[in-house]
Amino acid sequence: MNLPDFKSAIIAQMISTTQEKIDLSKAQITSIQQSKSSATKSTAGDKHETGRAMMETELAFAQSALTKSLQQLADIEKLAESGASDIVEFGSLVETSKGFFIFGVSLGKISIAGVSCFTISAASPIGSAMLGKSTGDSFELTGISNQILSIT
Repeated sequence: MNLPDFKSAIIAQMISTTQEKIDLSKAQITSIQQSKSSATKSTAGDKHETGRAMMETELAFAQSALTKSLQQLADIEKLAESGASDIVEFGSLVETSKGFFIFGVSLGKISIAGVSCFTISAASPIGSAMLGKSTGDSFELTGISNQILSIT
């Protein structure tokens, strides 16, 4: 698989993973709202109020997760629009002596056709170590030396 196709496949998997998170968050929100609206007041008023407060907390958490996932999806879609560059920047697929990395949204490791790629943000330690470097440049992280072999 050539590198532009590999990059496209990684981005497609990132979109799929993030869309699954969005769908899960939406389902959780719907479920919590239904539970909240169907909760009836019991004779144990304090327990009822405590339960509703817990549902509000869960709802806020699910809404926050949804907002984060929607922002990640927007950022991932920008990755697909990013062009080739001679330096490591947002949207770059970087091949190093230790493996592949794609800059943009940190979602962890993604494997395509048996080849792993780590999705990282520029704010991560390895991201900040590579940011702005060019093909052939070396960088060190936690005492381990790496060399940038290619940037797509």
